Amino acid sequence: MRSLALAALTLLAVAAPHAQPFGALQQEARPTVRAFEARAMGDAVVAVADPETAFFYNPAHLARLARPYRFTVAGAAASLSTGITAKYAFWRDELEPAVEEGLDVIRETDHPRLEALYHDALDVGRRQDVGRVTAYGPAFQARVSAAGWEGAVGGGLFGTGAARLRFTDAGAGVPHLDFYGQADVIVPVAAAVRVPRTPLAVGLAASYTRRRVTAKDALVETLDPAREHLYVLSASAVTVDAGVHAAGVLPGLDLGGAVYGLLGGGFTYRYDGDLIDLTGRGGDADLAEVADLEARFNRRAARPAWRLGAAYHVPLPAEVAPVLDGVTVAADYVSASTSEFEQPVGAHLRMGVRVAVNPALSVRTGLRQGYPSFGTTLTLPGVQFDYAFFGIEDGRTAGQLGRYNHHLRLRFGLF
Repeated sequence: MRSLALAALTLLAVAAPHAQPFGALQQEARPTVRAFEARAMGDAVVAVADPETAFFYNPAHLARLARPYRFTVAGAAASLSTGITAKYAFWRDELEPAVEEGLDVIRETDHPRLEALYHDALDVGRRQDVGRVTAYGPAFQARVSAAGWEGAVGGGLFGTGAARLRFTDAGAGVPHLDFYGQADVIVPVAAAVRVPRTPLAVGLAASYTRRRVTAKDALVETLDPAREHLYVLSASAVTVDAGVHAAGVLPGLDLGGAVYGLLGGGFTYRYDGDLIDLTGRGGDADLAEVADLEARFNRRAARPAWRLGAAYHVPLPAEVAPVLDGVTVAADYVSASTSEFEQPVGAHLRMGVRVAVNPALSVRTGLRQGYPSFGTTLTLPGVQFDYAFFGIEDGRTAGQLGRYNHHLRLRFGLF
């Protein structure tokens, strides 16, 4: 069974021309928990003051907290790429029967069939797929005031894990495996204040992260089911982000900006003997592979990133105002890439719209890197439900290696 799983891992994949191994690393470097508000709204949120984006997007948003306090007791979220169903159908109908028959046997007796199998596998898995889960522990946000200053503080506990699978064409149609998994436990604390007699709010957020990562980088032809392991490396780091938010710079217009990794953020990875055995037989660690993993992970330097944006609160006609709580249009420019490639300017732009129907229901939509997004938030006493559908570009230019994702979240608390 484990050899079947390994065979599936080596074939259910993507052909990404000229991609570099460990492509998922750079965009996952910064510890963060993705906000549904950002996912659904095209990721244009830095100037849209919302307590949900205070910890990881713009800490200055904390100063705009509308109620004396809010807290989360617990919650869970999951995100899944839409290509998973097609890959499962291919495995069930084509790949599993071939694996049970024996790929080596097919190679010897019917080589054209094996070539067709590889071709179909690369075609169905042309774009990488990602699975992500998030656990929400206790978290709070509360308004504070002292000596004429008004602001807010907050903190929380989050756990998040993601797995990405990609194959590049190593030549002659032979896939090259690039698998990456990451699990973070993140403890953020944040504080923000309103600057007296100005429209400004400023904030800082510091996060402690304990991280575990694993990766596998190899040609399919070199994978050996009798000795393959996934080696788990560990690291920890403290990161400090800063943000600013200006409300009502012009009538209805807000501005915002944030710098991520202003201080800290560097991880030093070490292998402490933890591994995932894919053979079912045990065995010693491959010290050469472990050393290569440590070196490659530790070559990834922490780099600050930033985003700037604007939000306009649309004036509502008198006949509409009783029906809707508000409509906000926003745009951001984000310095970080969503790919390991350097992306053109257009790939860094974000646009979105938020419609607050009433205090219990919000609807969002947006455009990110040319891919549409939409979602909704339903808040009831003690419980909150969120859904988001969004696209992300994993390639160099828009439309090259995009993927769509579904994201669901359920939390309990006072929101």
